[in-house]
Amino acid sequence: MQYKYEDLNTLASIFSVIEDPRDNRGKRHKLLDIFIMTVFGLLWGHTDFV
Repeated sequence: MQYKYEDLNTLASIFSVIEDPRDNRGKRHKLLDIFIMTVFGLLWGHTDFV
């Protein structure tokens, strides 16, 4: 089975449609960056913030 690149959804394209509910004053990082780092952390086995 061969996949075409344009048919695949990337994490960035999936998470980019989510609206950011945070106030503009408190934003230091893009919401997309936070989502991607959370996924990477879960893949590495992290289960808490410490």
